[in-house]
Amino acid sequence: MCKRILVATVTVLMLLASQRKLVRADKPTSLETAFAPRLVRWSADGTVFAAGGLAGTTPMTQIWNADGTPVTTLNNVALVSWSPSKNVFTGIRRRQNIGQIGVWSSTGDVVFLLAEYSTRDLVPFPFWSPDGSYLVITAQHDSTVVLINSDGTYATSLPSEYGIVDADFGLLPAVVWSPDGKTIASVIPSPAGRKSYAIQLWDLDGKPIHTFDHVFASIEDLAFSPDGAYVIGVINRRHTDSQPLEDVLLWKSDGTFVSSLGDGQVTVSSNSAPVLWSPDGKKVAWFAYRNQRVVLVLHDVAAQQEIPIDAPVGDDFVWLMGWSPDSQRLGVGAQHSTRIYNADGTLRASLSANPVSPSLLAWRPDGQAFVIVGAPTEMVDLDAHVLMTFDDVGQPFWSPDGTRLITLGQKTSVLSLWSIEAP
Repeated sequence: MCKRILVATVTVLMLLASQRKLVRADKPTSLETAFAPRLVRWSADGTVFAAGGLAGTTPMTQIWNADGTPVTTLNNVALVSWSPSKNVFTGIRRRQNIGQIGVWSSTGDVVFLLAEYSTRDLVPFPFWSPDGSYLVITAQHDSTVVLINSDGTYATSLPSEYGIVDADFGLLPAVVWSPDGKTIASVIPSPAGRKSYAIQLWDLDGKPIHTFDHVFASIEDLAFSPDGAYVIGVINRRHTDSQPLEDVLLWKSDGTFVSSLGDGQVTVSSNSAPVLWSPDGKKVAWFAYRNQRVVLVLHDVAAQQEIPIDAPVGDDFVWLMGWSPDSQRLGVGAQHSTRIYNADGTLRASLSANPVSPSLLAWRPDGQAFVIVGAPTEMVDLDAHVLMTFDDVGQPFWSPDGTRLITLGQKTSVLSLWSIEAP
C-alpha cells in the first residue's frame, strides 16, 4: 500500500514538473560578426535573418539562414526592416556624405536603389505598408512624404505644404499605416500658430481624407488599433516645456473624436512604454502618474471604461510592458518584480527579483512565455516560473514560429542562436 502511494506521488510530481517545463534549449550556436550588432530582424517566413550594426563608423549588414549558416555580408549598408510579404529588406547605403535608400534580397543582391541624397539632409528610415506593397519615405529636407511601389517605381507624394514635421520637433512617429494599408496618418503643422500640430489622414493617392479637430503642442505616440477601427494618440496639450500636460486621446478611424481616456488629467511617465493596443484591438494599456505614483492603466475601448487593476504597479523607476500575441495576458516589468496580468485586470502571477531592472520584454509567438531583459535576463512562463536564465543579453529576437531565439549581448560582436523546443 505504501509503495503504491509512493509511486502515485512520484507520478504526480513528474506530471507537475512536465507541466512547468515549457522549453528545452541546447547550447546556443555562436555567430561571429565583423561589427557591433545593434539589431536583428527575421524575415516574415522565418527562413533567414539579418543583423545590422557598425564597424567603427561603417554600417554593415550580415545575413544568415535560420539554422545559422552564413549567407552574405553587405558593407556600407544599414539594415532597416524586412518586407511583410517577400524575402527582401530595406536598408540605407552610405558612402561618405551620400546615402541611398534601397531594397536587397535575402541573398544580398540589390533589388533597387532610390536616388542619392546628401546625408546632411534629414531622411529617416523607410516604412513598409502592412502588405508590403509600398514604402513610405518621410521627413526629407523639403518635408515631403513619398510613396514608392514595392518594385521601386514612384507612386505618389503627399503635398509638401502639409509636410511631415521632422524629428527636430520631437514628433514621433512621422507616419503611421492603417492595418489594411489603405490610409496613412501623419502629423501636420496647424494654422493655429507656431508649435501647434494636428493629425491628418491621407489616401494612397496623396489626397487628404480628414484633419482631426484637436490641436496640440507635441505628440508622443500615434497608432491605429490592430483592427483599424480607432486611432490613439498620446499628446501634450501645452505649448511650453514647463509642466507639460499629456493626455491619451481616442478617435474613430474616420477622424470622429471619441473621448479623452485620461479625462485630461493623465501625465504619462517619461520612462514608460508607449500606449499599447492589445493585438485584438479591444483594450489599450499605458503607465501614468496618479496621486504621486506610477500606475498601470488598462482601458476597455468598446465599453469606454477603465478596467480596475489588481495590485497596481507602484514603483517609479524602470517600466515596460507587452501584450501576449493572443491578447489574453499583459507582461509588466517593474524595478523589483515581473508581473503577469490577465486581460480583465486580475493579477495572474508575480515574480520578485533582487532586482530585475528590466529594459525590454519579448513574448514568445505562442504566448506561453516571454523573455524579460534585465539583471539577470530570464525567460518566464505564464505562472512566473523562470524557464531559462541568460548571461549578458541586451536584446532577444524570436523567430516567427518561436522555435529559435537570437540573443544579442550588450558588449559583443557575437550573436547567440538558440533552438527552442516548446510543446
